[in-house]
Amino acid sequence: MSLFPSPSGGLPDLSYATEVKRKLIHFGSLSIPAVIWYLPKNRSVWVLGIALVGSLVVEFLRHRIPADAKGWRHLAALFRPNEKGSLSGSSYILLSAVLAAAFFRREIAALSLVYVVVGDVAGALMGRRFGRHRLFDKSWEGSIAFFLACLTFSPLVPGLSFAAKIAAAAVATIVESLPLKLDDNLTVPLGTAGFLTLIS
Repeated sequence: MSLFPSPSGGLPDLSYATEVKRKLIHFGSLSIPAVIWYLPKNRSVWVLGIALVGSLVVEFLRHRIPADAKGWRHLAALFRPNEKGSLSGSSYILLSAVLAAAFFRREIAALSLVYVVVGDVAGALMGRRFGRHRLFDKSWEGSIAFFLACLTFSPLVPGLSFAAKIAAAAVATIVESLPLKLDDNLTVPLGTAGFLTLIS
């Protein structure tokens, strides 16, 4: 168990086993940068937009169906308590994907989404298990894992120099660690994409 409380205070809001399940699902979000990379720009925006609408439908239902309803409780258990009354991370990452695909170059959008997926998985699991030194609401250990995961998976997206990828990984790590009010599934990819656009 992490030594650090959840952002809302107290003990972590989900068990480590549930966190692992969430991150395995989150890792499947690597399909998002694949859509951006392999489909033409307009088509990728449409596909991701449809996925976002589907996610918003699930959001609507989860706020109206009791969490212990038959056939629903296993899914409901994956949402964080602080996601009640707000969008979940899955909707935020799809929103950021639509915006990134629409407004940034293909390689920039794809790399930014790769970073938020693999970085978040590594940072959360390593931070929860090994985090000992606090960095805002996160840990230095988790942030280092986030950065290293970004670098490890950066070769998946060609078209950018390794120096740019290192700098972007550092920016993504910094943005993810900051105690911002916006969801990091939105701030990390868009912040990273904006930075890469500036230096490209």
